[in-house]
Amino acid sequence: MFKAVSLALLLAGAPVIDTPVVDGVEITQALEHYPVTGNNARQILDALFASAPVASSEGRQSLGHTYTDLAWRYEMASVGEGRCRIEDVSVSLDIRIRLPEWQPARKPGKRLAEQWQAFIEGLTGHELQHRALALDAASAVRSVLLDLPEMPCKDARSATDRATRPIMQRLAADNRAYDARTQHGRTEGAYWLAR
Repeated sequence: MFKAVSLALLLAGAPVIDTPVVDGVEITQALEHYPVTGNNARQILDALFASAPVASSEGRQSLGHTYTDLAWRYEMASVGEGRCRIEDVSVSLDIRIRLPEWQPARKPGKRLAEQWQAFIEGLTGHELQHRALALDAASAVRSVLLDLPEMPCKDARSATDRATRPIMQRLAADNRAYDARTQHGRTEGAYWLAR
C-alpha cells in the first residue's frame, strides 16, 4: 500500500542512504542526483534517458551508477636480517552513488507516484548491492594484508600485489556477473516503462 509519507519524501528528494561501517576501513560516501522532470510516464522516460549518466567503466548509459575507489597503504617494519612485516594497514573506500531525482512540475497522480516509488526503490537496491560488493572487497583487502607473513623486504611490494590482485579481479567479475544476472537491475524493478 502506498504511503503519503513516502510520497512526501520522494518529492523532497531521492532516498537517504546511510554510510556503512566496516571494521578497519575508512569509508566516504556521496549520494549524487541528476534531475528528472516529467508529468507522465513517457515524459519521465524521455527525461531519464536524456539525463542519465554514462558509466565510465562500461561506456554505456545507466539510470543509476555506483562508483567505488578502493585504496590501501601500509608500512613495512624491519624484523632484521632483510626481513619485514606489514604493519599499519590502512584501507579506504570512496563510494559515489548516482541516482535520478524526480522533480515533477505539479503534484503527480497516485499511480505515477507509486510507479516512481517502485522504480527508485528497485534502482537504489541495485546500486546498494554494487556497494556491498565493494565493501566486501575492502574488508578482504584489509584481512589479506594483515595476514601476510614476514617476508624478505625486497619482496613486500610484489607480495602485497599478489595478495590483493585476486580480490580486485573478483570485485570486477562479481559486479559484471551481478549486472548480467539482474539485467542491470531490471529483474529487481530498476526499470521505467512508459505505461
